[in-house]
Formats: sequence, C-alpha cells, structure tokens
Amino acid sequence: HGEIASEIVGTSVFRYLKELQIDEYTPDVLQEALDFAVEQLNNADTYHDERRMGTTLVVVALNRYNVLVGHVGDSRCNIKFRTRDHSMVAEAVENQILTEEEAYNSPKKNILTRSVQAGKDEKNEMTIDTLVDVTDGDYLLLCTDGVNDALRDNEIEAVLYEGILEERTLRLREMC
Repeated sequence: HGEIASEIVGTSVFRYLKELQIDEYTPDVLQEALDFAVEQLNNADTYHDERRMGTTLVVVALNRYNVLVGHVGDSRCNIKFRTRDHSMVAEAVENQILTEEEAYNSPKKNILTRSVQAGKDEKNEMTIDTLVDVTDGDYLLLCTDGVNDALRDNEIEAVLYEGILEERTLRLREMC
C-alpha cells in the first residue's frame, strides 16, 4: 500500500510545515513533521495483512540562509547535493564493499535499511542535511527510486540541465 502511504506522509509533512507559519525551519521541526506524518499513517493503516503501509520521503525546507534536506529511504535530492540512500547497497558502497557500478546493478538495491513505516515500535528517523552554498538559480531535484533506477546521476543532471536551458531560451524569446 505504498501509494497510499506516500500520499498520507507527503500531505501530512506539507500540512504540518505550512501550518507552523514560521520564518526559519530547523532539523527538529522537520523531524516533528515526520513524527506527525507517522501518526497520520498509523491512524490510516487499517490493512490487516502482515506488511504494514510504508514509504520513503524526501523534503526540502527553504530558509533565508540555508536549505534543509531531509530524507528517509531511497528517495533522493540530486544535482547540487545528493543524499545517501538508506539501503543495503548504499551502506556497502560507503563501506567500500561494493562499487557504485555494482550497487547500481545489484538485485538487492531496493532493500531499505530505513523507511517511513506504520506500526513500528522504534521512532522513524530522518537524515537531515543543511546546505549553505545554495544560490539563486540553483535547482534541487527531489525524486523517488524509480527515477534513480532508470537513470544514473549524470543522466539525471543532463536531463535537468537540458530542461533548464530550454526554459531560459523560451524566456529570452518572450522578452525579445
């Protein structure tokens, strides 16, 4: 029931952060938003099979002097900065057991070590990174593992940059 879980978690995190109406987000606030979303997920998890509803999450909070990127699982923030997946193969790459190429082709690349899950006894933890070198005109791509499975990072960058160039060209034409 991942599609239901992702809708609940995404909507809940957004609603929580929007209703705070604060000027500056902190890592604690992002974790509180995740905790709120997990409560909503637990309330909605009425399925009676062995597997509980679960999803991955990536969220960006824009502050005046920095950008916070929070994620759980293998949904990613790419381009200027890349989050590290919470997966078995990502940990194997980090520990130099697998190469990036081996990880990309591994049949176990979708085995997660962390996810947003209903009915867990332990707290759902989000990894939160603070980006301070983001400037006007920078792009951050938030994507699921479906994108990461289909395209390598350099291919994602090429597609995004091609779209950015097309957009800028169209704007220039409209101005002339």
